[in-house]
Amino acid sequence: MGATGLLRRHRAFRRLLLAQSISLLGDAFNTVALMGLVFGRTHSGTMVAWTLVAEALPGLLLAPLAGAWIDRWPRVRVLVISDLVRAALVLLFLLADRWILLALVAKALLSVASVFFVPARKALLPSLLAGADLGRANALDGIVFGAAGILGAGLGGVISAVLGHDLAFVLNALSFVLSAAVLRGLDVEDRPRPADGGPSPSLRESVRGGWSIVTHSPVVAALIAVGVSWGIVGGAYRVLLPVYALDVFDSGQTGLGLLYATQGLAVVVGGWIVAEKIGDDTRQMKRVFGLAYLAQGLFYIAFSLAGSLASGLVWLFAMRLAGGLIIPLDTTLLQREVPARAHGRVFALHAATYGSVMQLAMLATGAWLESASPARVGVTFGAVCTGVSLSWIALGAAGRLRGVEKAH
Repeated sequence: MGATGLLRRHRAFRRLLLAQSISLLGDAFNTVALMGLVFGRTHSGTMVAWTLVAEALPGLLLAPLAGAWIDRWPRVRVLVISDLVRAALVLLFLLADRWILLALVAKALLSVASVFFVPARKALLPSLLAGADLGRANALDGIVFGAAGILGAGLGGVISAVLGHDLAFVLNALSFVLSAAVLRGLDVEDRPRPADGGPSPSLRESVRGGWSIVTHSPVVAALIAVGVSWGIVGGAYRVLLPVYALDVFDSGQTGLGLLYATQGLAVVVGGWIVAEKIGDDTRQMKRVFGLAYLAQGLFYIAFSLAGSLASGLVWLFAMRLAGGLIIPLDTTLLQREVPARAHGRVFALHAATYGSVMQLAMLATGAWLESASPARVGVTFGAVCTGVSLSWIALGAAGRLRGVEKAH
């Protein structure tokens, strides 16, 4: 029955996906508007960079505690509270035009709220779905993410340019309120429970338990390490994309829009392939994950060496198609390999390390491009991606990618 059948059968997942779609569109409005506001107000690339750092560091610092709390509270409640808090925080951007440093403060606080939301949502999914449906659900998440990237960025740019940044921020706040309203109607048993049925562990014990699961499961540790590697490589890619459109391909804003649309479409197609073609076999998922990561690295190199917009679009589509396979497989493998009561802690660690490293890699890439060609930078990062994939494939062939025992 595939993805369509999944949506028909599972009302709770439909609500969760709807809330995700609304929230992602609002986030896209915010991102475009905020970057435009900060640069337009200061004409400083450094200030833009500090805005990105303000988004990155709180998540990295607070992830262990946030994950522990997620594993102690009902996860639907975590999602609703996080949405409402973010709705209030986004409105602070309305004052940032007068006090630009407020943009950094608001961005940091939004990052804190998101540290709770993103892992809680991923931790909730196994309470709603099981088996092959769980993999399809994660694939549909990837499809929504790609589609929102295409639609949201375009609409966000138009709204900001024609109607002003403030409207984009207000729409983002409304998107969080609507998401909270949709999520509030979810009726699921989502309170994590200790494995032995006894009292919940203390907060310190909970944090230690999360780290123990990561260190005792080779596949979980490897997935988090791969996430860190893509944080580095993907951060560089996000900087390189506009450089290639505007400088290497000399295609202007039209070319940049085509590149963004192409990457979004490719992620949608990759998610569809996972939803419809990848089965319920965990071993197969691990094999496809490694091969997709290898393809992503090789196509990254090919894109970096492209000399025209046409060839760049081809290689970019292939690269992000591989990424569209990786995203849902990564989430599904973690959901399967980690005990349900520890999902919040592991997903918080995974998201925070990946996101924080990506932001810092963007800063480093921008500095490196001052002295190196885009092709050299891109090929280097593509080689890193390829090397990581070969390590994953070698570990899998040696039988080293084992999961943690569910009794932990």
